[in-house]
Amino acid sequence: MKVHTVLGAVLPSDLGRTLTHEHLSMEFNNFYRKPPNQIAHRFQSGFTLENVGYIRQYPYSSKFNIVMNDDHSKHAVYNDVGVFKELGGGTIVENTTIGLNRDINFYKSVSEKTGVHVVAGTGHYIADVQNDTTLDIKTEDLYNLMLTELTEGCIDNPIVKAGFVGEIANFERRAIRAAGEIQAQLGCGISFHPHRDPKAPFEIIRLYTEAGGRVNKAKDTVR
Repeated sequence: MKVHTVLGAVLPSDLGRTLTHEHLSMEFNNFYRKPPNQIAHRFQSGFTLENVGYIRQYPYSSKFNIVMNDDHSKHAVYNDVGVFKELGGGTIVENTTIGLNRDINFYKSVSEKTGVHVVAGTGHYIADVQNDTTLDIKTEDLYNLMLTELTEGCIDNPIVKAGFVGEIANFERRAIRAAGEIQAQLGCGISFHPHRDPKAPFEIIRLYTEAGGRVNKAKDTVR
């Protein structure tokens, strides 16, 4: 069974050292939070030695910290992935899904310029970043969308097939069940991203396995 990367299918033996949860490009604008008034002026510019401590304390209050698809960010990604390749890296599993402004054309460019395989994911991120139409999607339709992206091509780049499902967050029980059904049918890997509720990973795995998903094909990432 081959792995679908953004540049085509490759053998698992050709993947090399693999980073399983990375974001090469995405937007986190929905998570912006106004900083406290008394320090708001600290967030008016990019990263400096003077404000980096404030940004670490209030990461979602810096508009420069939640936009990861501008020219500066992309230049940094090319450099970082190039270093990863130089140090023996082989593959990056890109976990940006629908709702975070997935950019498959950029993933292809990164892979072409660095020689690192990039695997794109399918699925939906948390409710906060979805529109009303997406939130009303039925489990069957979520399943069909993921099936299409895994077997035929992504909706935003039909010549590229997704290589796994994820990252799936804990809001959409329908998406979790659909991911379990997809895994059972195709045998693909699944990447979940629970929120910080300690009960979330257990609830997600319960829903996933009840839908037929295999535990050894699922990965939880908690930050």
